[in-house]
Amino acid sequence: MLRPQSLPTGASTFLERERWSSTSNSPKHGRKQHKRKFPNLKDFNSIMEVSGVTFKQLGEIDKRSLAFFWTRISQLVTDPRNRGKNGLVMGIVTERQWQKLMNELAAIFAKTLGEMNKFDQRVLTQTASALAKIVREVDGPRQKRSQEPTEKILRDVLIGRNSKRKEKLFQSIAACASPLLPTFDARCLCNIAYANAIAGTVPRLADGSTLFDHVAQKSIPLLKTFEPQGLANMVWAYEKIGAYNPALFDQVAKEIFLRDHLQTFAPQALSNILLAYSKSGVPSSSLFAKVANHVVSLSDLGEYMPQSLSNILWAFSKAEESDPRLFEKIADHVIGLEDLRSFSPQSLSNTVWAFAKAEVTSRSLFQKVADHIVGLDRLDSFNPQSLTNIVWAFAKAETTNASLFQKVADHVIGSNNLNTFNQQDLSNIVWAFAKAGETDTRLFNLVSNHIISSTNLDSFTPQALANTLWAFATSLRSDKSLFEKVADHIVGLNNLDKFRPQGISNIVWAFAKAEEANPRLFQKVADHILGLDKLNSFNPQDLSNILWAFAKAEATNPLLFQTVAAQIIDANNLNSFTSQGLANTVWAFAKAGETDPRLFQSVGKHIISLNNLDSFTPQALANTLWAFATSVQSNKKLFKKVADHIIALNHLDTFDPQPLSNTVWAFAKAEESNPRLFQKLADHMIGLNDLNSFKPQDISTTVWAFARAGESNPRLFEKVADHIIELNSLNSFKPEDLSNTMWAFVKAGHSHPQLFHHFADYINSLDNLQSFSEKNATQLLWTCASAGLVNTDLFRKVHNHIKENVDHAGLDEDSRNALLRALQKAKQSLSK
Repeated sequence: MLRPQSLPTGASTFLERERWSSTSNSPKHGRKQHKRKFPNLKDFNSIMEVSGVTFKQLGEIDKRSLAFFWTRISQLVTDPRNRGKNGLVMGIVTERQWQKLMNELAAIFAKTLGEMNKFDQRVLTQTASALAKIVREVDGPRQKRSQEPTEKILRDVLIGRNSKRKEKLFQSIAACASPLLPTFDARCLCNIAYANAIAGTVPRLADGSTLFDHVAQKSIPLLKTFEPQGLANMVWAYEKIGAYNPALFDQVAKEIFLRDHLQTFAPQALSNILLAYSKSGVPSSSLFAKVANHVVSLSDLGEYMPQSLSNILWAFSKAEESDPRLFEKIADHVIGLEDLRSFSPQSLSNTVWAFAKAEVTSRSLFQKVADHIVGLDRLDSFNPQSLTNIVWAFAKAETTNASLFQKVADHVIGSNNLNTFNQQDLSNIVWAFAKAGETDTRLFNLVSNHIISSTNLDSFTPQALANTLWAFATSLRSDKSLFEKVADHIVGLNNLDKFRPQGISNIVWAFAKAEEANPRLFQKVADHILGLDKLNSFNPQDLSNILWAFAKAEATNPLLFQTVAAQIIDANNLNSFTSQGLANTVWAFAKAGETDPRLFQSVGKHIISLNNLDSFTPQALANTLWAFATSVQSNKKLFKKVADHIIALNHLDTFDPQPLSNTVWAFAKAEESNPRLFQKLADHMIGLNDLNSFKPQDISTTVWAFARAGESNPRLFEKVADHIIELNSLNSFKPEDLSNTMWAFVKAGHSHPQLFHHFADYINSLDNLQSFSEKNATQLLWTCASAGLVNTDLFRKVHNHIKENVDHAGLDEDSRNALLRALQKAKQSLSK
């Protein structure tokens, strides 16, 4: 997630704002002023000039003049007018000038270090602040591409190879500051902490403690004397450098909370304070509440810049401090703006990310942001993280915007280079597209090819791997090479200790969903889970998804299923399972053939005890019943509870064909008679305009169930027959669908010559019946014999196939009996 890096406002020391005097001490009233000895450095506008005039007087320069020299250099370095495309442009033309400047700055720097132990607290903190600003400018991201002479000289003088000189510099400043700390006031404390924060240093003192430890200890008793900006700068500095001090943060939060109001706090100061607390992890709900109340109470937010607004939202979401009023206030303000041109890409990203993370809905805000981005000519100003977080936010907030996703996809694809995207960005962007249902083949192919071409996947976190696979599986993107690459990486790891339970479950879920069989991966995951002392870290959804994946992928592992069953039963807390989780769990056990009576009894008892089944989707109900029926786990009360629930529904419009057919199949298979349920489902199907949404398997399963349950329903069977006859082709019917459908019509006593003729023509047109299983073939022969179709080409074709290809001794009991009955019926029919 984007981590705002804005520097606090008002961070300059008051000394930096004073005009430099030419004398070593400010003249006092009544005293004769000394003659100006040094020129005013503000009159010089290049580093060469400032360095030259200072170097000439280096032998006589006083400590305040040294401090202001570095202050003036920092002003020139940070002035954007002095920066060209390749870094600082400060007037150096020749190599001789370069060497001269190098010598001068080195001498002045040495003089500063030599005199530093004589500085008082104000001069010392002014110098530290100025040097830190210079270091920040020449050692930041620009340093990697700039070869401008002035910038390189400053790096060499202040930072050195591997930052050794920088570390020594700020270590020296800390050593000089340590004995002076008792004299430091609030401003000096803020400045010394701020200087080290922007320089990225945490100096250690002789006793092993850090300078930040002592600054915090000294600051706490003085917090009442801190200006609002000082409080903001202090916590910002500690968070920036990662030197979290719970005692200091706790006391600063209390100090701000106890102040009468926050009117004196600048918007950016408030945002920086909240950012620091959100990243530090120090609990501070009262502080966040006070800031929220303050912002909400304002008549308008005109004084709040976009960066401050977005950072405030980001901080609240990061800290998981919910305040819908605040979010609504800021949303209304942003929506009311004429346009969003004042928002940087990062501010836009942070804003929508915060709303999505906090689960606060504002469709108007998201629409305004989307319209702004879509309306831009190019997205070159958006870095990969900003783009990724924006689409992530829209996906997470379930705010679909096809134009926005298309715009982002086109930009990423147009760049044809994912090297600027880190692994988290890659996983998040495909996750967002998959979650939003915006699957762009070009984008997914680009990401896949990039990952596959990587030397290794060591830079991918387990979560990034899981999210990437989840996205491809959810988007139904078949990519065998990608899944193999990830599987090889995971299998090659020494262990899976860095993988969280959710990551493990998402990975095996993705492999199963994408139908990418990889026994080695599933075995690695099983070994890891079985090697754990306990499974308490796995939540119910993790467990149910893992079981579902192993069952779907047909990765049999009895010990894994037994271990998970024991965990679920011992926990004795099925209330923590969602309805879908319960359904997936028993489905997985049934699918894998791992029937555990205790588990099924527990789940059945739990469902029966529920007040209602409204939380169960039709698919969840069907899968639950299917599991009990398949596992031969008799539970009359459960089946009755489900039947009563379905019968009581006003309509069955939410039932898709598959759960509808699976429901009646389960009742028939479990021999749980319920005429009212079958009538309800039949009426629903009969009332449909057509059965085009029903797949052949749905059709055959439904009529099979009605016939098996003895529920003859002429109108339903007639509707099914008409539907099948109207089909141009029966190619979509599998052998099992054909045999089950014909069997059902005969079993239910519905002779339909036209339908049978339709089936017969199709089957006779097949070159052979090799695709028919022994069970399908014997069932089909029985159907022909029972329907009086003995003296037909169909009967002879099926009979010849069985004689030539079926080993009677190898048939199961049902198939053998069906064959014997068919032959007996055929013999009786022919004798007549």
